[in-house]
Amino acid sequence: MKFMNCLFLLVFFSFINAEVITIAEARKDANNDGIPDREGETVTVQGICIGNSNILFYIQDETAGVNIYISELSTTYYIGDKIEVTGVVTFYKGLTEIKPSSEEDIKLISKSNSVSPFNMPYSTSLSEKYEGSLLSFGDCRGSIANWKVVEVGTNPSLSGTGYAITALWGKTSFEIYIYPETGIDVKNIRKGDKIIVTGIGGQYDPEEPYLDGYQLLPRQQSDIIKLKMEGTTYEVFIKTEKNLFNPKNGETCLISIGTPATYKVNVAVYDIKGRKKLNIMQNRSGGLLFYTWDGRDDLSRFLPAGIYIIQLKTQDQAGKWETKMQTIAIGTRLK
Repeated sequence: MKFMNCLFLLVFFSFINAEVITIAEARKDANNDGIPDREGETVTVQGICIGNSNILFYIQDETAGVNIYISELSTTYYIGDKIEVTGVVTFYKGLTEIKPSSEEDIKLISKSNSVSPFNMPYSTSLSEKYEGSLLSFGDCRGSIANWKVVEVGTNPSLSGTGYAITALWGKTSFEIYIYPETGIDVKNIRKGDKIIVTGIGGQYDPEEPYLDGYQLLPRQQSDIIKLKMEGTTYEVFIKTEKNLFNPKNGETCLISIGTPATYKVNVAVYDIKGRKKLNIMQNRSGGLLFYTWDGRDDLSRFLPAGIYIIQLKTQDQAGKWETKMQTIAIGTRLK
């Protein structure tokens, strides 16, 4: 009996003190066959959610990203939540996953964390290296002639339950796959459009050697930015994609700014009492600029619900300043 108690305590403490490894270690593929070396092993990892768990449940740490597969989950984890996951490394049609046995194997560590997407170099293809990570395609700094953008190669077509779009990226191409649960409207996306797109690197490849079928998975409407390419410059403007958003529900707000390329740009967020809460851009070169705001201030704290003012100040080559403002409302998380 004493032996059994000791054995129970040993197993118990081994479980609660499970070693945390990096996501890159969990998905290591030393022989480059597209199959994780740890397939079938139980691992514990920590990472920040780069998609909401009820739509695209992926987490990312400083080394890599990975899909979390669980069939039933009563708790929703939002973009920015840092979690610890214990589960079995599995493999489904090319995609490496970690599969917890139950939702008790998922623990919330902290909220309101940020993960910036990796800016994909021009003409770089999607590959195993980028699977599970948050990626961004497009660079609109400076004049239009210097932009690096994605060209839509095909109209959206039904594929499974969602829509597939071929995207042209310099000398290479990749597939954008849009799940219906994201709520992304594809009606205005057409062949020949120029876009900037952000999403999670996914894969669907049912055949060996599992090194094809890579996809980019946008998470929300603001992940796809349609560009106007006519002309050589932009008049001064600032706009937001929405008037109200709920950051604590994982929502973000895309801020779009346009100025002539020769201008200098400053952008900041103020509360209705005129107190600066967030410095977004300082002395940036003009052009078409974007910022995805997650509702946090300069100290990475969520701002309280209320009305805020986004101020754009521009300076032309003659030194003349111009100010434009846009209001935005922050809501609260629904219980």
